[in-house]
Amino acid sequence: MIPNAMQTISTTPTNNNTGAAIPLPTAIILASGLSTRMGRCKQLRPLCGKPLIRYVVETLLEAGVIHLVITVNSETRQPITEMIETLTQENSAQKPPAQNGYLKNQAGENTTFPSFYCDIVFNPEPERGQGHSAALAVQAVCICHTETRAVQTARSSCTECSASNTVHTYTPNGFLFCTADQPFLQADSIRDLCAVFQSHPDCIVSAAFNGKHYSPVIFPAALAGELSRLDGSVGGRTVMNAHPDLILYSPLRSEMEAFDIDTPEEFKRAEKYLKKIATAY
Repeated sequence: MIPNAMQTISTTPTNNNTGAAIPLPTAIILASGLSTRMGRCKQLRPLCGKPLIRYVVETLLEAGVIHLVITVNSETRQPITEMIETLTQENSAQKPPAQNGYLKNQAGENTTFPSFYCDIVFNPEPERGQGHSAALAVQAVCICHTETRAVQTARSSCTECSASNTVHTYTPNGFLFCTADQPFLQADSIRDLCAVFQSHPDCIVSAAFNGKHYSPVIFPAALAGELSRLDGSVGGRTVMNAHPDLILYSPLRSEMEAFDIDTPEEFKRAEKYLKKIATAY
């Protein structure tokens, strides 16, 4: 199914500052789930005063990722779009990025990130599961790239960049899949993951801790076709299972980085942990 609605929000991206010949992958945040175990929309639920999804967005930007793709449903579409627009406005503040993504803005302060752009991709059928959401995101990235290469102009499914009034162009070399519910993920771990991928651009690179696979995971562009055909609740694990020989691992720095929030009890645990860490600082 071709994505039927995509909006681009931009702060006029420049080349990433890693100095590497291979650019950072496009980050895909899956935020169109129905949060059935939470009983309410967890992506937007405030965690210590900030929407849960904003933690991972800020961490990715702090890590230097300049292209984000966020899948949304009818409930999350407008609030997440407004959140990204707010981030682009805050980005004009001349303050250095904070360290440790999950501690940012605890004092109500804004931070500045590298210029970035974000495609908001609407998923009209979130009940089909994470795999379907991932497929829509990859399709959107590939369509944008293909059509931009063909005509170098705006297309009907992707608006012109609001900040620059020009069309963003990019070549997707990989897809960095993230969930919206890992607030303690650190920018340094994202950089490590990307560094492994830049050294091995044909491999699948997964975060890991104590020998166990966790999100995020980077897939090479060569697997875009398989990713774009995903469906159901399994997601990228299907592609990983099909290519075990391609998998490399990048260790997370702590078990809490892998912690994701699915239930009210886990949310309370996250609040308690975040308050404890913030007090220590």
